[in-house]
Amino acid sequence: MRHDPTALLYDGMRSSPIPVQVLLRDALLVLVTTDNQPSKEYTFSLDECRLSALHDSVMIFLPEKGTYVQVLGSDAAYPLLQSLSGEKSTWFGRLIRQKWYILLSILLMVCTGLYFLLVELAPRLVVPMISVQQETKLGNKLYDILTTTEQENIRAGRIIQKFADKLTLSNTYRIQVTVLDKDEMNAFAVPGGHIVIYSGMLNVVDDPASLAALLSHEATHINQRHTLKGLISGIGVSVLTSVVLGGIGDADNLLLRNAASLKQLSFSRSLEREADRKGMELMLTNHIDPGGMKHLMELMKQALKDQPGNISFLSTHPLTEERIQNADLFLREHKTTTFAADSSLIQIWKELKRN
Repeated sequence: MRHDPTALLYDGMRSSPIPVQVLLRDALLVLVTTDNQPSKEYTFSLDECRLSALHDSVMIFLPEKGTYVQVLGSDAAYPLLQSLSGEKSTWFGRLIRQKWYILLSILLMVCTGLYFLLVELAPRLVVPMISVQQETKLGNKLYDILTTTEQENIRAGRIIQKFADKLTLSNTYRIQVTVLDKDEMNAFAVPGGHIVIYSGMLNVVDDPASLAALLSHEATHINQRHTLKGLISGIGVSVLTSVVLGGIGDADNLLLRNAASLKQLSFSRSLEREADRKGMELMLTNHIDPGGMKHLMELMKQALKDQPGNISFLSTHPLTEERIQNADLFLREHKTTTFAADSSLIQIWKELKRN
């Protein structure tokens, strides 16, 4: 009666495995062939062999390169070999013996870790490869896509541009302001220099300092390349692959195809803190009371109470008590600084509010 072999010897010189009987004699491993007569016997020192326990067998890697024995769980020697493999098993052998749900959990954790690594890694690798000129060119294309179907408030845009031109908002980019005639409280920055403000946002801003705060905050997102980093992070794996395989040009095309995500781009708490603080530093540079930044936050907080769920700006620039407290701390740090009202900015503000 023929029995299925419980141990198989794999030799790189042979096309098919050889059935063997596995015997353990003290510190020796003895293999006896069972497929022919007379049988052949091979003896090895266990110290020269490497054992790896899988979920239903033990692999014995012999000293000869490319030669190993698979001992199935039904073999008499399996229990002892499995115990001996405890210290000698590979990490893969230990891993494969785990329950399926543990393996699935490990796989999910690995995939999640790789995803977030790439999301963080992509901006760090790609952004430095994009020059200011390339970013500005890309930003102009993004701006055209985002505003092509929107109604522009040319009068308000012209006046706020005049207001912005009175300020030093960037030493790197030419800041261009556009007002879209839409009754929605929103504003966002486009890589390369464009700031887009919805007319609904202007109904909340109530003095020149809060308008300067809004412009300084958005200009900081541009200066620190937050919007560019956010776009790349959102589609990080794809952008990184495009740069590696096709260069910056292919990455530009991918970013343009995802232009709509710029309106919903949400910044992290750390980036918002940076935009707040550096925005207030810009206000100091322009001799404007940085208290306008805190006032802007308070205006948005009140607007949220009055019109909950209808403020797009707060979904992309989440407002927290921490941000207000940080603004207050900044003001205390600069409480000795005095500010004279800028008559030209006041006149431009009055022009903006004039019916």
